[in-house]
Amino acid sequence: PGVPRPARHKGNAWTEFHPRDMDVDWPTGVDLDLVGVVDLEIASDGSVWAALRHWPDLQAPSDKQDPSVAVDTLARYDGASWKEVPPPGGPLLPVEMVGNTRADVFHPGHGSSMWVQRVYPDAELMHWNGEGWSTVLAPRSSDLVIDREDRVWSLKEQGDPALLMLDGSTWSTYGLPAELGETRALRLAPDDSLWVLSESREPYILHPDEMEPDGGAQS
Repeated sequence: PGVPRPARHKGNAWTEFHPRDMDVDWPTGVDLDLVGVVDLEIASDGSVWAALRHWPDLQAPSDKQDPSVAVDTLARYDGASWKEVPPPGGPLLPVEMVGNTRADVFHPGHGSSMWVQRVYPDAELMHWNGEGWSTVLAPRSSDLVIDREDRVWSLKEQGDPALLMLDGSTWSTYGLPAELGETRALRLAPDDSLWVLSESREPYILHPDEMEPDGGAQS
């Protein structure tokens, strides 16, 4: 029914992974043929993460397309099998996003580290360290990057231009030149330098090891 699923290309053939082949505690009554992927990411250690949702049945009448059984969970592929790694707390995404083609959920860190972004009802970052989860409040920003030290960087969305950095459980603020104006995007280069794109149209390059926080740290 046009539901997106993870697939792996090995040699000269593709292998599609169906939800029924995943070790997931599915809710009773769910139609697994309508469970699909809204985000897929590969961690630095080669494991694959999938955010799974129950998609609308586009072949049904318009008033019966919405799923009767909700699915909102995460699964991890270790190269041999898929296993559920349920996120702590509530749903990852608002219900109205169930039919979207993609949602930015995953941000890979170092090794087996994976950062998972929840945008509803509160903005949070959940960190999988290979063994378990930890959670911290986060800015509502899709521009998150993770450096080689597993620190999270984000653009400050209100007030004077600045970067926010999460090191463990504490956010610190790093001011940017006022002439940058409104910041538009944040990217991480292979050398761990940060590139900030703004309305000035000139990329501003920063090197984290040469930066000092200039605002009050927030836990």
